[in-house]
Amino acid sequence: MTAPELKPCPFCGGKPYLANVEMVGCAYVVCTDCRMQSDDMSKERAIAAWNTRTNTIPDPLDDPRVVTLVGAAQYMVIQAEWRESNEGVFWEATDLMRSALAALKGGA
Repeated sequence: MTAPELKPCPFCGGKPYLANVEMVGCAYVVCTDCRMQSDDMSKERAIAAWNTRTNTIPDPLDDPRVVTLVGAAQYMVIQAEWRESNEGVFWEATDLMRSALAALKGGA
């Protein structure tokens, strides 16, 4: 009976291989390209875990904090052109950017 085929790496699409199969309960799957690996477990469980993982890289635009940060950056670029003639608006944009960055870091 042949071993089940390993799906491509969910992080980079690279070719994985099963490692450390000689030791009971210590097998794991490793990507040959990015070197991401699964946890140590039985050979069968390591293969199943690797093949059932979904792409864990989320779309950053699904995070409202990122959307706020991008909007603040765009606003700041526009306002930076006015800095010489409208100092108050520039500092308002700077405060918005700082708030967005704090939110991304888990702050308020």
